[in-house]
Amino acid sequence: PLKYWSLFAPCEDKFWTDEAYLGDMKTLFKILKEENVDHAILGLNKQGDVFKAAQKLKMREKDVIYYFIGQVDGYMHSYGAFQEITHKLLKDVDDFIKAEYEKACAVSDDVSIICWSDHGHIDVKEKIDINQFFRAYGLNVNTYIHLIESTFARFWFRNSQEQEDVIKVLKSMEENGLGFLFTKEIYERWHMNFKSNEHGDLIFHLKAPNTFTNTIWGFGHRYVSMHGYEPTDPRHRGVFIANKPIREDRSLAALVDIMPTICGNLNLDDSKYGFRGENLLEKECDN
Repeated sequence: PLKYWSLFAPCEDKFWTDEAYLGDMKTLFKILKEENVDHAILGLNKQGDVFKAAQKLKMREKDVIYYFIGQVDGYMHSYGAFQEITHKLLKDVDDFIKAEYEKACAVSDDVSIICWSDHGHIDVKEKIDINQFFRAYGLNVNTYIHLIESTFARFWFRNSQEQEDVIKVLKSMEENGLGFLFTKEIYERWHMNFKSNEHGDLIFHLKAPNTFTNTIWGFGHRYVSMHGYEPTDPRHRGVFIANKPIREDRSLAALVDIMPTICGNLNLDDSKYGFRGENLLEKECDN
């Protein structure tokens, strides 16, 4: 309902590198600044193309260079993983990383390179209009306070009848194998320890390889590849690569491991930040 729109802020209003981003929560960029690490950030905010930005950088002036290569995500969404245009971009990215590494090696005999992605991509097979399931019960999804994202449907309830109606519809989707309702067990397993209902009184997660149409973002009809699926799906995994030995007792990297890995590689005292993850590199390579 239109009168509730002003209550929602589905996007962060601060950029990742902003001091006010996520309030007091420590980000990689805040830590680098707090620890007085001389660093450069390429490809974020208004800098534009990371490939062009790198051409202007004087490598020897920085201790850390953070490259954001965001083009890959856009190409995956638009073309999927198996098109020639996507493969061409990935080859360009490989060549770019190699060239930047060689530039760094020319000015230092101790260069660490750590590459990671925040997720993988899964090509979409079916696009789901959630209102079709509501209409089957004589209901209209727009009656309820909700947000439809690519892989999530979030609902807030004004009374118990609304909750009963929506659960009935979402249960039918669950029984059809399309996804599942978040339960207390799922919140605990995935460390979603929210202190309020700001993410929804009830959340439905759509399973791969489906996406919702008519999303709040407006792009549900044209995307051919998507992310945001359950983290246990191996097709959804990203990558972690380093030029230093990775610990043999770890078979998978997690996003929470990235910051302690970088801090460890910079010999920073990370104990004061309370990281939940671990340094993924071997101890002797922490310099």
